[in-house]
Amino acid sequence: MYEEFFGIDESEQYSFYRVPKLLFTDSRYRNLSAEAKLLYGLFLDRMSISRKNEWIDEKGRVYIIYRVENIMEALGCGNKKAIQILAELEKKGNLILRKKQGLGKPNLIYVKKFICSAPCKEEHFLKCENDTSENVNLTALEMSKVYEAYRKSGYSRKFFEEHREEIQIHKAAKQAFEQLPERKVPSRKSLNEEFPRCLSEKKKAYTEYRQVKKEMQEYLTAKRTVENILGIDWKKEEGQKKKNIEYRNR
Repeated sequence: MYEEFFGIDESEQYSFYRVPKLLFTDSRYRNLSAEAKLLYGLFLDRMSISRKNEWIDEKGRVYIIYRVENIMEALGCGNKKAIQILAELEKKGNLILRKKQGLGKPNLIYVKKFICSAPCKEEHFLKCENDTSENVNLTALEMSKVYEAYRKSGYSRKFFEEHREEIQIHKAAKQAFEQLPERKVPSRKSLNEEFPRCLSEKKKAYTEYRQVKKEMQEYLTAKRTVENILGIDWKKEEGQKKKNIEYRNR
């Protein structure tokens, strides 16, 4: 019956989906279901197809298209379960970001890096691109209410894990306010005026970064083209210069 079992190196002949070990060992993902972790592995695998299809947005981010029907087929579950797992990855795990296209088109799914622990990075900027400052104030109020409920729960570990992102953002905001002169909390009016300005500056900085990056890529492409035409091998040239210097120093 030996044929029923793997021999030495026989497993290498098969293809596998890769699910990051960190999803099972890191406390941040302790409350994620096994199905959600497996779906994340399927999304990572789909990234290679997106790169081949050049599914890249204007900011250089790769996205995937994975319909609910695809999830149902891959995980052998119903529609309701598939939607639940997808929402779990986005809201509880903070591992994906869905962007609506409208007109019956499928959502674009941005797969986030599982090693990123900071709760407030580019994904929040993406969410806020079309937000008004009034929405931001509302979100801040909701986070404050979550933290108040967390305090009333006796700082329950379970409650913290379920609302980790809101609590961490609230703590970070509170710490920032405490560092202000006289610990004066900004008024809603000043926040309404400040938010559009900050958002505009961030967009401008990102646009400038993309332009510099584009120019650098064009320069490197032109450099390689010239080197190929002239048959220049810089590594060989440097090696020869080094040998000449060593010879002269003898």
